[in-house]
Amino acid sequence: MLPRKSTSSKHSAFIVRSFKQETSIRSVLGFMSLATRWGDYLFPGITVLTRDLHDVKAIHETAIRMDVANSPRRRYEFQRPATDPTIARELSKVLSRENIQKSSSELTQQMTYWQRYGSLVDHFGLLDQKRPKSVDGYRKMIFQDRLGLAKDEPRIRRRRISNFRWYSRNRGKVFAIQPTDIQHLFRGETGSWRRWWLTGMKPPANVPDSICLVRELEFFFTVWQTLFEASAFLLRETGRADVRRSRSTQPLEDFLTLILRYPNQTQSDWRKLVSVCLQLHDDLISARLARWQKNAINLVGLDKNINGYMKLHNKQDIETFGARGSAELQEALAELHVAYCELQNKRHAVCAWSFKDRKPGPSYPALSAAFNNYRWGLFGYRFQASQTLCESAKYLERQP
Repeated sequence: MLPRKSTSSKHSAFIVRSFKQETSIRSVLGFMSLATRWGDYLFPGITVLTRDLHDVKAIHETAIRMDVANSPRRRYEFQRPATDPTIARELSKVLSRENIQKSSSELTQQMTYWQRYGSLVDHFGLLDQKRPKSVDGYRKMIFQDRLGLAKDEPRIRRRRISNFRWYSRNRGKVFAIQPTDIQHLFRGETGSWRRWWLTGMKPPANVPDSICLVRELEFFFTVWQTLFEASAFLLRETGRADVRRSRSTQPLEDFLTLILRYPNQTQSDWRKLVSVCLQLHDDLISARLARWQKNAINLVGLDKNINGYMKLHNKQDIETFGARGSAELQEALAELHVAYCELQNKRHAVCAWSFKDRKPGPSYPALSAAFNNYRWGLFGYRFQASQTLCESAKYLERQP
């Protein structure tokens, strides 16, 4: 798709290019798919790809100009990628009216607007609405209490808003962990809260059930993916991923310490990380999986097809996959990784074909877990996307 220039005099043009799939895989085991669905289940915002209310306004104003509300044929034309340059030009106008400047690095769109925002546009029936809103009007449309034109049932809408408000009040308790913090991180009342936020164990009072389930799931996935990545590194560097097991008296603290050393770990550190991940699986994960899955089915199954929240890319549910003992878990993770790479048509992204057969892949492994002020684990930013959409300071920015 060729770049198009904006008609706005105050703004550089937005450039729309055909989306090119990344050669790497951000979620080496495919866990991000489930995290995305859980994020959509928890909070308003409809999709984590919905990132900017100015885009929503530009899409709606383009639809109104194309008169799609009165013409099925024009609606079809609107939803085609060929409309993207028109939306880009409209977005430049919207930002100019708001006196918001964008750097040149922010002016390229490489995924179609319909891919990013189609579910939100459909959910709120924007293509049937003939009048545009202000940016704040779109914010209220998504985050206000009343149902309005959204397709949510009232019960689902109330749950999403309740989760959103709880998360907004409490997310400030999450902060970037420094190596010097770890020995006192879990002490006292605030330390108990942090231990729950990391592990999902022993939640504080009045936490929504769905958020409790997500904190547990984030811990399961963080330990499993870290185990896989550390094992793949050892396989790549030493030719084998099996390690001599040792029991830690502080497995959570050791887990964090070893991750925070990245990328400066020694081979000894990687071995310790594999060992402590296996211990966490045995001690803090495997016995909880059956109860977690039962609770998740009882919660989500009332609203939606449960498979999208339970099934991994190898078609196994989370309980079945995690029921393996630690002796089998590494190879099961390698098989899941290969299955996901095959589904993505990215065999070149495989970083371990098999631990049992000692077959490293062509891709070099890295650690994905992070412990900063918006996520403790793998995909916490997925669960904060709704907050960002509502509260981003860019909606308040004004240039003189």
